[in-house]
Amino acid sequence: MNNQVRHVIIHHSAGVNNDLNHENTVRNIYLFHTIDNGWSDIGYNYLIAWDGTIYKGRDPDSLAQDNVKGAHFCSANTETMGVCLLGNFETAEPPDAAIGALNQLLAWKLGKEMLDPLASFNHPLNNSLGIIAGHRNGCATLCPGENLYEKLDHVKKMTDTMMDLCNGISTSVAEYSTKDNLLIYPNPVNNLLYIRSLKPNKISNIKIFDVRGQMILNKRTSDYTTEIDISGIVQGVYTIHITVNKITFTTNLVIL
Repeated sequence: MNNQVRHVIIHHSAGVNNDLNHENTVRNIYLFHTIDNGWSDIGYNYLIAWDGTIYKGRDPDSLAQDNVKGAHFCSANTETMGVCLLGNFETAEPPDAAIGALNQLLAWKLGKEMLDPLASFNHPLNNSLGIIAGHRNGCATLCPGENLYEKLDHVKKMTDTMMDLCNGISTSVAEYSTKDNLLIYPNPVNNLLYIRSLKPNKISNIKIFDVRGQMILNKRTSDYTTEIDISGIVQGVYTIHITVNKITFTTNLVIL
């Protein structure tokens, strides 16, 4: 059945966290949903592995994968798309790669449907259900696990940022180059990032933070121009803090 999506519901599989055979995990979910639950197929539209691989869930037949009506949200699946992250996030932290893939999937889907990731909309189970919401926002369940659920607000903000960047609304270079004499390029980036401060002020510190707010890079320098090799950083949306003359500038950074 074709389904006009207004909410993306986030789940976890609640299984083990040490099974790296993700295809087998998806297969087991298929068997559980079809044999034990008696459903026609996997209940989710998409599943995301620890390494960020996105798997298709419910067979859409002639429909689009993101618009086929699933079986995942408290028996009230109309106008929802289900995304399941593999793992038990009551006991483990969701990996950065999985969160990054989730952000990309959400940005694509919400951009396609012209939905605001920070907004809420009426649903039969919740009068103010977030456009991005957890399973527990619809009925009594621990899903998607406390460690994932507590990150959903940040996921919403990062999705909003990614959508802005995809729409060309980023101000990371234009405003900095004309207003603050600070150049950051390229952005998005997949190899070397260059940061240049025009005279007379030198760059003193550069910090990069991930989607959890954890610092993954802290570089001290005293140059006008510096380069950073980010090829080893997982793709996704980050924030970069650059200190020049005791003033710290912050902007978003997309790593591909």
